[in-house]
Amino acid sequence: CRSRYSASSTSIATDGRTSVAADSLMTWGSERHFGHDKLRSVVSAKGVRAVLAVSGSGAVVDALAQWWCDGAKPDAAPKLGGDNAWTMLAVTAGGLAVYTDKVPYALAVSAPFALGAGRDYAMGAMKQGASPRRAVEIACELDVCSGGDIRVKDLAVELGLAPPERRTESTFDPVKKKNIVRMKKLEAAE
Repeated sequence: CRSRYSASSTSIATDGRTSVAADSLMTWGSERHFGHDKLRSVVSAKGVRAVLAVSGSGAVVDALAQWWCDGAKPDAAPKLGGDNAWTMLAVTAGGLAVYTDKVPYALAVSAPFALGAGRDYAMGAMKQGASPRRAVEIACELDVCSGGDIRVKDLAVELGLAPPERRTESTFDPVKKKNIVRMKKLEAAE
C-alpha cells in the first residue's frame, strides 16, 4: 500500500505447476476496495497461452494484458505517473517471467514465486508446502495490504495442457474480442 493515492496492494503466488492465486483487494489511499481481479488468461498474437498476474496499480491490468498479447514491446509498455508502479508475472507452458514498469523486459524467474505486498508471507507458506491458494490466504491473514476473495487459475486448463474435456471457452478471460477469435482458431486446430 505504498502511497497516498497509489492503487496498490496484492498477494500473488504460483508454484509454476498447478495454479496461480491472487487476492482481490485494491487500496486507494486509506480506502480498501474488494473484488478486483488481478489475473488474466490470454492468448498472444503468436498463439502463446498465458496466465498474467498484476501487482501494483489496478488501473493497468487490462492494458498490461493487451500489451503482453501484442508482443510486450518495452517501448510500448504502459506508463504510470507519480509513484504508481506495476509488476506483472507471466506464466506460460515455457516458464515464468516478470516484467516491471521500470524494466519492461522479460526476466525469467523460478517457481515457486510470489509478488506483491504479501509476497514474503506467501513464499514462506509455499516453501513449507502450502498451495498457491493457501499461501495467498496466509498472506491475507498477515499483510494489511492484501485481502478479499482469493482468485485461482488452474494452469493445466488455462495453458491448454489439460485434456480437452476439462477445457471450456469460459475458462479464458481474454482482454479483447480478437483474443477470442485467436483462441477458437487454436482450439479448432487441435
